[in-house]
Parts: sequence; structure tokens; C-alpha cells
Amino acid sequence: MNLYDCILEGMTRQEKGFALLEVLLNKEFENIRQGKIDAVTELEFSIHELLRQLAVERDQISELLQGEKLSGYIPSLKQEMGEPLKSLADKVLEREQICAKQASRNAELVLALLDQGADLLDFMQKQLIPKGQDVYSAAGRFRNVAPQYHMLRGKL
Repeated sequence: MNLYDCILEGMTRQEKGFALLEVLLNKEFENIRQGKIDAVTELEFSIHELLRQLAVERDQISELLQGEKLSGYIPSLKQEMGEPLKSLADKVLEREQICAKQASRNAELVLALLDQGADLLDFMQKQLIPKGQDVYSAAGRFRNVAPQYHMLRGKL
């Protein structure tokens, strides 16, 4: 198999991989919204493995190009070979950007839920703290606190 075919197949796998990643990220977003923590955790493992595979695929293409960028390789091809590869590269870039935006939305939602949970916990803790002095003592008895009378001092 020649260099062009290897690169074309690698780019095709990347495009399909990013399409799958988009589906997984959208599903993760829905699970976060519905509070399905176990489903989110399962999806995270799949997402991380897919990202690892996409990184390996990208590294393999880079090795094939011997460090040259794809955008530098495409102009050296004949038009009938360069056009499909450029079109595929554009699709990969577009899908990658869509996935990045969705991942950002997912992260924002998770952080917002974390903040909401922390605020709710703070509110509940404040509600549990007694406001008055009439509380139980360390011995488990109700402590009666006698009112303290303060004498006003001043000049007459």
C-alpha cells in the first residue's frame, strides 16, 4: 500500500472516530442532565479510549509524513488525489471542533452542578446550626442559660 492510501485510510478512520466521539459526548451530556452518574462513568471510559485511539492514529499519520504537515503534503498531490484528502481533512477538523465545543458544554454543566451541590450543602449546614443559646450541653442535658443582665454605666 502506498503512502497516499495509508494517509487516506487513517484520515477516514479519524473522521469516523470523531463522529463516534460526537455521539458519545452528546449521550454523556444527556446522562449528566438526567443525573445518571453510573452511565456517565461508563461513557467516560469509552471516550478516553477513543481519544487514545485517535491520538495514535494522528501519530501514525505524522510518522508517515515524516513530520511534514498534511496541509503541506496535499498541494504536492495531483488534483484528483488532493481534493478528496483535503475534503476529508476539513471534515475531520470540523468534527474535532464540534466535539471540543460539546466537551466544553459537558464540563460547564458538571461544574455548575458541583457549585449547586456545594451551595445546597452549605445552606443545609447553616440550617442545622442552632441560632439560639438554648441548646443541649455536652452531657446531653438541656442547658438553661440564664439571661445576663448588663448594667449601663455612664455619667449622670
